[in-house]
Amino acid sequence: MKNFSLSVKIIVIYLFLFSGGLTKESKYFNEGVELFQNKKFDKSKIFFEKDIVFNPRSEKSYLFLAKIFNEIDFVYSVIIISHHQFTFELE
Repeated sequence: MKNFSLSVKIIVIYLFLFSGGLTKESKYFNEGVELFQNKKFDKSKIFFEKDIVFNPRSEKSYLFLAKIFNEIDFVYSVIIISHHQFTFELE
């Protein structure tokens, strides 16, 4: 009887923790998408990373992170190219 009681407690705790993890995952993902659409890439990156912590198989979060790094890389490339063009014009 003690083993049955212990098993039931473990199952209830597992279900409670598992369902709580799913809510956090979607909340983090949805917040990340909203920030991404508002072009707040640094803040959205944090939420996608939090989503991955709770659900490592979240391919959508990985996809958005790739888009963020691509966007940031593009912006830095434009800044560097602009800087080099400005530098060459001064010489």
